[in-house]
Amino acid sequence: MASVRVRDALAVVALVLLMLAVFLLLRHLRGKADTPSTPVPTVTGREPSPEKESPDAAGETTPRPEPGRGVGEPPGRTPSGPGAAGAPGVAPPSTGDAGAAWTKREPVEFTEADLADCGLGVTVDLGTYEAAVGQEFDVTVGLLAPALESCALVLKYDPRLVAVVPGTASPVGSQFRVGIECYADEAAGRLALIHAGMPGMKNVEAHKREDASATWRMRALKSGTTRLEVMAGSSFTNARGEIETFHTAGGEITIR
Repeated sequence: MASVRVRDALAVVALVLLMLAVFLLLRHLRGKADTPSTPVPTVTGREPSPEKESPDAAGETTPRPEPGRGVGEPPGRTPSGPGAAGAPGVAPPSTGDAGAAWTKREPVEFTEADLADCGLGVTVDLGTYEAAVGQEFDVTVGLLAPALESCALVLKYDPRLVAVVPGTASPVGSQFRVGIECYADEAAGRLALIHAGMPGMKNVEAHKREDASATWRMRALKSGTTRLEVMAGSSFTNARGEIETFHTAGGEITIR
């Protein structure tokens, strides 16, 4: 039991470190592009070099976005098709199906209204679900939040009862301007959902309605009751660079 807890803790730490490394690299690249004498236009859609991979706690490597595709660009996948390629149990970056009401947009500067909303907090609505063994079902997440620079949502689930279908994570609606990246560790029952975009910019729009913000598909493996839970590694950074407090609703999954 102790070894399982240590493994789970290391998996979570690895996911958080990966998110921080990507964020800091983007901030560094943006800083190098600016010069004091010549204004430089805002560059969007930058990503870590696709040739490099980051080691996780078990010595494995986490795949980065495919060469030739920017962060947030559609990967042209289906739930069981080419988009699911890569290391087992890892969902590559994805941005929405053709039928999803989402359009990629560039990050923008924060407004005075965005600054005034800082400190309102974030509500993560995970919904409730019921499915039969062997059935696939769509999970939708709603974020009631002020405008954000960054969003890192880390969830845990019982891998004995449910599994993430690789390549199915998608932004929904207009909250995520550039897109999302989704990484899953099936063995540990962990999923990380990360915004795409540029440091210091508004990458996530304010959302004050009970609408879906992102979705992915899961498969019911065994009858029972479980729940999606938001982990402590999750964070939401507002227009002032401050971390917003958050609370969760829903997350129950019943498998018949």
